[in-house]
Amino acid sequence: AFDGSSVFAVARAITNEEPAALGGSSGVVALDRVIHRALRKRPDDRYQTATAFAQEIRAALLAMDSASIAPVRPITRLVVMPFRVLRPDPSIDFLAFSLADAVSSALSGLPSVVIRSTAAASRFATDAPDLPALAATLDIDVVLLGSLLSSGGQVRVSAQLVHAPSGTLMRAITSQSATDEIFQLQDALAKQIVDSLSLSLTPREQDRMNRDTPADAEAYELYLRGNQLQLDVAGWEGAPELYRRSVDRDPHFAPAWAKLGRCYRLVGKFGDPANASGNLIRGEQALKRALEINADLSLAHHLYAYVEVEAGHAREAMVRLLTRVRHAGSEPELFAGLVHACR
Repeated sequence: AFDGSSVFAVARAITNEEPAALGGSSGVVALDRVIHRALRKRPDDRYQTATAFAQEIRAALLAMDSASIAPVRPITRLVVMPFRVLRPDPSIDFLAFSLADAVSSALSGLPSVVIRSTAAASRFATDAPDLPALAATLDIDVVLLGSLLSSGGQVRVSAQLVHAPSGTLMRAITSQSATDEIFQLQDALAKQIVDSLSLSLTPREQDRMNRDTPADAEAYELYLRGNQLQLDVAGWEGAPELYRRSVDRDPHFAPAWAKLGRCYRLVGKFGDPANASGNLIRGEQALKRALEINADLSLAHHLYAYVEVEAGHAREAMVRLLTRVRHAGSEPELFAGLVHACR
């Protein structure tokens, strides 16, 4: 359960680290949770009776009997916390959430890592997050904690990759870029996380991480600002303007088209009824444009499922998403679309 190059390294891992999580099927994941609880450092966190331990083992074994056979593989469960802005600055304040979310999106879909939502982690975003509570609530092994500082036209990120719940430091990460080159900052952070976790990426996975590279720095900043604004219902009216400006500057940036389509659909569905029809049509057109640019963009496939369902084509949406899942079984956006289509 614990790895190391020497007896001392193994002893240190047993004392301070958590064993690698295992994935492969729902049954494997269920049994893995039982093993992890049994190996907790604090006695109070383990099973308090053999009966309780046995009950969960039996339930996990039943899940394994009913699950399809799949190769067992070690996985890392990671959450990127919203960054702390060390000195309030309107030019970078929007990056606190949107940069963390962008890094998470870049890593999601890699088969050896499970990325938890930055939005789900936001309620733990304090100067000193409660790592045991974070680990228990979000079921994660590794946390990226970081801060942002802007000075002299540069943005600097100082971050730490730590084990949860122990808080053991895995690696300190720093990255810096010009304030008008935010994508380079996101890209560098994602690559350093991959390197720190010793993830071995296939050429297809590397291409996936690099495919949706914006051609224009301002277009990417507008996209991130739109992502921040659309988190709140009050921002649904203003976010489309930011996404429109983003695609005006970079007409081939598929994620911005997808998010623009989402905003048009939401405004059309829940906004001014007088403009509903036009906004719904614009939303569908924007999502189709995103898929024309990048037919593999899982975000666009997820959001387009809502359009199909509302048009009475839920079955077609389900079949399309299931077909894509066969070739991209680690893409969370595809499963999010499937949830809606199946319901």
